[in-house]
Formats: sequence, structure tokens, C-alpha cells
Amino acid sequence: SWVAAMPAGGVIVITDDESGVADTVAAAIVRARGRAKIIRHRYPDDAGAGSVNAVNLADHSDVERFVGNLRAMYGRIAGVIHLLPLRDSTVRPLDDRAPVKARINSEVKGLFHLLKEVRSDLVGRGSTETVSVIAATRMGGRWSLDAEKDSATVHGCFAPHGAIAGLLKTVAIEWPGTAVRAVDFDLAATPEQIGHRVFDELRSSRGDVQVGYTGKTRLAVRHATASVGSSNGQRGRGLSDGAVILASGGACGITAEIVIDVLRETRNAKVILLGRTPLPQPHEDPSTASLESAKDIKSVLLSRPRNGGRRPSLSDVETEYRQLLREREIRRNITRMSALASVQYEQADVQHEPTMRDIVTRARAEFGRLDCVLHAAGVIQDKLVAEKSSESFSAVFDTKVDGALSIAKAVSDAPPSLMIFFSSTAAAFGNRGQADYAAANATLDALASQLHSRWGTRVLSINWGPWFGAGMVTSGLERQLREAGTKTIGVHDGVAAAHSEIFFGERHRTNVMYTGGDGLERMPGEGDALTVAPPGDSSKVAEQQAVPFDSSDDNLAQAAAG
Repeated sequence: SWVAAMPAGGVIVITDDESGVADTVAAAIVRARGRAKIIRHRYPDDAGAGSVNAVNLADHSDVERFVGNLRAMYGRIAGVIHLLPLRDSTVRPLDDRAPVKARINSEVKGLFHLLKEVRSDLVGRGSTETVSVIAATRMGGRWSLDAEKDSATVHGCFAPHGAIAGLLKTVAIEWPGTAVRAVDFDLAATPEQIGHRVFDELRSSRGDVQVGYTGKTRLAVRHATASVGSSNGQRGRGLSDGAVILASGGACGITAEIVIDVLRETRNAKVILLGRTPLPQPHEDPSTASLESAKDIKSVLLSRPRNGGRRPSLSDVETEYRQLLREREIRRNITRMSALASVQYEQADVQHEPTMRDIVTRARAEFGRLDCVLHAAGVIQDKLVAEKSSESFSAVFDTKVDGALSIAKAVSDAPPSLMIFFSSTAAAFGNRGQADYAAANATLDALASQLHSRWGTRVLSINWGPWFGAGMVTSGLERQLREAGTKTIGVHDGVAAAHSEIFFGERHRTNVMYTGGDGLERMPGEGDALTVAPPGDSSKVAEQQAVPFDSSDDNLAQAAAG
């Protein structure tokens, strides 16, 4: 592979890891006749707040100001090397919330802030120049994708760093022709070794976005086919009779459909549904209860009197219409579930640790057990990185990640036998307009591996492709996806896939993927090997693996079958 030339003009910005890696990389860039600028993250209690080399990466406005000053000094930003995640820290995901959030805000969201500000400098650069963006992590060299091989390493890593790969995969899609790379290292690598590897990646033409190093071996993350287990006509290791299930986002969408399927197979089950909205009144207002068409319902909503006699706006009516449909869905699903099990609904903010701790404590006191947790709560606010605000990024990211951490922390003293995160293929492939969503779900993938290693119980993250008929895909979006060649997952197929994982899945596997296409209708039989491809191809199930990369031919590096 050819070696890229140093940028002609401008400066490569390096966030300081505080352990010497940045110094090694900067020295190598200077020796190659490039220019490098090491910048330090400014902590809230930092005495050096006035330093021209320090910036609060967690504060978008401070990053905006700082990048403007760098342009005034150097002309343009020629690249970003984000090494802050490599800094020595004992903070782990289930520790106290404040230090965990501080790491996420500076090391993950800080990268988003930088990328948002330097986009105009990097997009459209010459293809012979160095890689434009590199971010480095220390999660064992395999991105915590293999809890069986790297149990000790996975147990000690900071799972939210998985977000960096999801973020950069989306950036690679949104900035075509701009080379970006996420690089993971093992814990034994020295700062000098990491520095030389990062510099090699900076000048490398090898195109994988997500790579890692274990010792001297360079790994590339690929998607390998994998068996999903076998029923042999027998009940698997799913849930026992009387199981107690806690489901965030469980009253709506795909989660509700999957919970209902589980209840059909689990006698005397108890379900606790968590939702962000209040439980609807038992019966809908008679003025709309018999109406089905959007036109008729909105006409009634438009005519309803408002406080002060004001006329509602079309936006008000649309919001009320969506709320009405959501309440209908919740009533319908709770009715279906109640015919199969005991059902409780809790209005709860899953990001709030005391709330989650209280719900788990009460469930254990009432039922004496908690067997299964499903975390599916999530929101999307799709916008390109260049257009997305820091607040919007946090709204999407925090719902998934803070929710997962709060629930995991609440149950960690007596982990459930099964915990499932509903992730997305956006984490594995990136997705235009979903940098935050891809980053959040990539965190869940790493967290599942870490919790499995820590608890010894079954923890699984399922990377779902888009569903149609349930979930976040509207008919209009489904049409757009179809026109783009992306096949959606039907409700029947998706429920069958979830059923196979819950009742017949392998205990050691912490990450699987389902995308749309022909199939996903049957339970897998003995010896079935289901193939995978990126969204848009007919595919079934896969797991992400870090596999040795042969740099002599990028196209020949293949993952071993699962």
C-alpha cells in the first residue's frame, strides 16, 4: 500500500492523551515535514484555564472558538488525531454517574464537537494526503467484540469508547472521499508503540474505518456469518415459568411485539413496562374513538377548544395526533399482554439512576426475582454532522447510553439471567444523518460484551436493521429505504428472529445482527449457517469480529465463519 504525503499547509490537531502518545505522534509528523499542534482538554477545575493550548472539548462553544483561533494561526486544519480516550483513567461505565459522564462528554462528544467544526477544512482534500481523522481507544485491540477471548480486557475497558467507531463510520459516509479511522489498542501496548502505530495509520492507504492492534497484529472489523443455535424441537435456555421481565420502551413498537411473543411461551410471567409518557386513560375520548382516518381525527382535534379560545396551529394538531396514535398503541398492547401475563406500566426516565434503582428494588420485593431485562428505549433526530447541534446529539445518545447504564447499574448486584439491548445496524455500518444514533448503539454493543464478562450471565446486543410495521420506520421512510435498496424487516420475521435469540441463542455470543431480505421467517435448525451482508442485501444474522488483516490485498481479508 502506498504511503500518503503530509498535508501541504495547515496543521494536524492532536488531542493530548496525557501519557506520551501525542508527543510521539507529533514528533513523527514534524520529522515528516508536517505541522502538528497538541491541544489539552481543559477540565472544569483546571488551573490552566487560560492556556492557549487548552480547550474544554465537552463544550461545543469553546471548541468552536478554539478552532477559529487555530485557523487564524495556521490557515487551516489539516487533520484531527483524537488521543484523549487513551488517557489513564480508572473510571468504568457502572461507576458514579458524574465521572462517567465527564469521560463521555470530553472523549466521545468532544470528538463530535471537533468534527463538526473542522468539516469545512477536511472535506474535499486531495486524495493523496494523509488520513484526515484518526481516533484511538484502548479496549483490548478488538473493540470489546470478543468477551470470550478477551474477558479480562473487556471487563476493564470503558465501553462508551465503542461509540467512536460508530461515529466515524457515519462521518465516512457523510464525507465521501475523506479518510477516517478508528483504531483500538490492547492494554499492553506502550505509549511509544501506540504513537508509532497511529502515525503509520495516518499515512496508510488501507481503507478500513474500524481497525485494532493486538501485539503486532493489525485487525480489521468485519461481519462474519454465525449460527444462531438450534432448537431440535426442545425448549432452549430462555425464560422459566413465572419469569419477571423488565422492558424499557416495552409498550410500543418492536419491543411490545417481542414481549408479547415471549409471554406466549412463558407461563405465569410478570411484565414491568417502562415508558416516558403517562399511562393513557383506559378509554379514548368518544369524539375520536371510532375514527380511523388521519383526516377525520385531525379535523376533530382542530375543532377542539383551547385555553383562551385560541385556534390550534397545524403543528399542535400534528403533535396531538401522534400522541393519540401512541396512546392507542399502548392501550392495545397492554390489553394483548394482560391476556397472557400480569402487567405493570411505569412512567419512568430510564436515564435517572435513582428511579431505575427504585423500580428494580420494588420489583424484587414484590416478585422475589428479576429474570430478564430488555432495553429498547430510544429516539432519533436525524441530521448531518454539519447541521446537528450538541443538544440534539446528547438527546439521542443519552437516551440509549445513559438508559442502559442506569438499568445495568440498578441490576448489577443480582444480574438477570438475560439482558438484551436493542441496538442498530447503524452501529456496525454507520448511517447518513445518524452519527449520534450510531455512536449510542455502538456503545451498547461494547457494553453487552463487558457486562457478560463481568456478570457471567447472558447479555446480548442485537443490531436490528429497520423494521416496517413497528418501530421507527414510517411508510414514507420505508419507501425511501426501498428506493435506496435497503430491505426492511417485517414484524413476523423480526419477532421470529428475537424468539430464536431469547429461547435458543448461544450463551457466549454478545452481539448479533439482523437485516432485511428474504427469510428470517423460520427458527434455525441444526447446522443452519445464516449469511450476512451490509444493509441493502438479503441477509440474516451475523456477528462483528476483529480478524487479522492482510495488508497485501485489502479485498482478500475475510472473517472466519462464526
